[in-house]
This record gives sequence, structure tokens and C-alpha cells, in this order.
Amino acid sequence: MTYVGRFPVTSDISGITQSEIRAVIAHEIQLYQNQLKPLQGTVVPRFVGLWGGGPGEVEEVWCAMYEDGGMLLPDWQRANLTYHPWHKDTFWETLSLTISPSDTVRALYHALHDAGVLHGDVCWRHVLRSGVKLKLVDFDQAAVRGPTDGDEIWAMSCAAEMEDVERMLRNGGKW
Repeated sequence: MTYVGRFPVTSDISGITQSEIRAVIAHEIQLYQNQLKPLQGTVVPRFVGLWGGGPGEVEEVWCAMYEDGGMLLPDWQRANLTYHPWHKDTFWETLSLTISPSDTVRALYHALHDAGVLHGDVCWRHVLRSGVKLKLVDFDQAAVRGPTDGDEIWAMSCAAEMEDVERMLRNGGKW
């Protein structure tokens, strides 16, 4: 939920204004209604709708509603992403993964890239566990592949983001 009144009308040291926060909300909703639509429920949580109120008698508030995306992975789970059949970790066993958890995270980002989206803010707080699935959230800094982005430029952009993913995976809970 975003309380727009908490942001200044004009720029100050916080760096974001009310009109800019509205644009951020609209950007994420647009992504969920377009590029992320086929990924909902598998790679990203399902978008349920947008509720808003104000301005007027009540303060302006916006609430984007999604299915429960899950919980943050605790540090110990982030630090132990290598799965081996002999590794007896009940968390990873319950995932019933056919590939390692780190490969699952990579696959989430590859699916995002295949849909024409760069996340733009690779970090563990955007990887959630929902039951036996991992999902990505928070697309306020995401970029969409434009009509003039050639295959080579897009591939370079995706490769750069995957370097961030690899850095996150190597650093476990420290990223």
C-alpha cells in the first residue's frame, strides 16, 4: 500500500514526489497487465486489482493487491542454495525441485527476460517463497524491451542483469 501523502508535492531530499510515486505505481500495474500477465502465478504473484482513494475528503492512498507472494527466504536458506540429493535440508526437500534452488532463481529471471522485462533491482528481498515455489516481486525499477531494442542490445542487457543474479547467489544472505 502506498500512502501518496507521505511524499512531497515537489522534490526534496527524499528524492521522489507524489507525481513520481503515482508513475511508479502505474508502471508496475502496466507490467502486470501486459508483459507479466503470462507469468502470473508461476514466476510472479497474480495481480488481483488496484484499490485507491482520494484526493478529496480522504488522503490519497493506493493499494495494489496481489495473491500472497510468500515470505522472504531466511539468510540460512539463501546461503545454502546448492541442492544435492544427499543434502538433508527439509526446506529444499519440501520444494521437490528437479533442479537446484539456485537454478530455480536463475530460471525465474530467464523467464522474466523471455517476457521482455528486466527486473532492474536484483536482490534477495525480491525473491519470495510461496509454498513450494519461488517468485519474484517488486517491479518499480523494471525496464521493458522496447521496439528499437535489437537482439544484441537486449541480450547484453539480460546478461548484465544475470551477472547481478550470479552475484546475489554467490553472496547468499549478504546481497
